[in-house]
Amino acid sequence: LTREGANVVVLNATDTNGVAAKNASKLKTKGLYISATGDASTTQATSTIIDASAGKMPASLQLLKSLYGTNVVTTSPYTSIYYSADFIVLVGTDHVSTSTTTTGTSTTTQ
Repeated sequence: LTREGANVVVLNATDTNGVAAKNASKLKTKGLYISATGDASTTQATSTIIDASAGKMPASLQLLKSLYGTNVVTTSPYTSIYYSADFIVLVGTDHVSTSTTTTGTSTTTQ
């Protein structure tokens, strides 16, 4: 994976704080380069991998699919924002551990 040198952006597509940073740390331990983290513009239940590598990084894609599922797209508005990224991971609520989920009584402002 290090040889592929994939540039990965991780975006939080949930209402739970810290999801992008937590997942970025996990991906770094797997040998991926994380160039940015942030918040997605909308929330989503299912994580999505945006593959902007044009098929040039199959090992990195396989690792991401093993972690985030097979919901892979090749076009997205995010590719114009993160134009140097090979992959953009939108972490959905399907990858939020129950220990970090906020309760219904708390409110998060962003």
